[in-house]
Parts: sequence; C-alpha cells; structure tokens
Amino acid sequence: MFDAIGLRWLWSWLAERRFQRIAMSLGDGLVCADRDFAITLWNPGAEALFGYRSDEILGRPFATICARAERAARSRHSPSPTCRAIG
Repeated sequence: MFDAIGLRWLWSWLAERRFQRIAMSLGDGLVCADRDFAITLWNPGAEALFGYRSDEILGRPFATICARAERAARSRHSPSPTCRAIG
C-alpha cells in the first residue's frame, strides 16, 4: 500500500513517462530546458531541425542552438534571430 508521498511520486512518475512518450512521437521539433537553461529534452523533430543527435546536445546550454541559428542567419545575410526564455 502506498502512503500519500509514495502515491504523489507514482503519479508524478507516470505523468513524466506519458509526457516523454508524447514528446518523442511529435513530428515537430521540441526542446525543453531546465532553470539553468541546460537542454533536458530533445526529440527526433529537433534532431531533424537542428542537426544534433540527442546524445550530443542533452545537458548543453540552450544557447548552443541559438548560436547556430545566428551563424546560419548571418551566412544568409538576413537579420539575426534572437533567443529568449519563454514562461
């Protein structure tokens, strides 16, 4: 039998597993970062969009992908995009 803390942990774990399944099945790129802006989730759509495999990018700073986008924009002579935290 679970106590209240164990039950909360179980529900949290189940919600996280469900989120992971949904995130990994999306066709669009999805990137999540923690409070320190380290990348914590990188789905197959993000791999296709940015060109990094998840094992290369997880744990790296979110700015890694912003810097790459800025370099690409400059090479096309277009205005440089900016990255900002949302939420």
